[in-house]
Amino acid sequence: MGAEAEAEAEEEAECLTDEVDTKGVAAQRTRFLDLLQDTCRKKAAVEVRFHGPGVEGVVASGNLVAVESTLDEILVENLATPTGDIPLARVNMDDVLYIKL
Repeated sequence: MGAEAEAEAEEEAECLTDEVDTKGVAAQRTRFLDLLQDTCRKKAAVEVRFHGPGVEGVVASGNLVAVESTLDEILVENLATPTGDIPLARVNMDDVLYIKL
């Protein structure tokens, strides 16, 4: 094992020994999931700014109705885009720079 690999292994081992505040992490996750649930239940207005090939800088708006459990996709109702309105759109989060509530 080279010196660089040894240094990486030591750094990783140090991270693994750090104590995790499991109650704090669980509380944060619960608050985050509650926020998503409330936002979707209310069909909150959202503004989505895209990035990536073909969609760089595009801004669209609509109502958030669902978030996929892995946070890979969102479902947006009445998505207004520069090229027209989409009644119900599945949006891949890899293409999203940010979502503004």
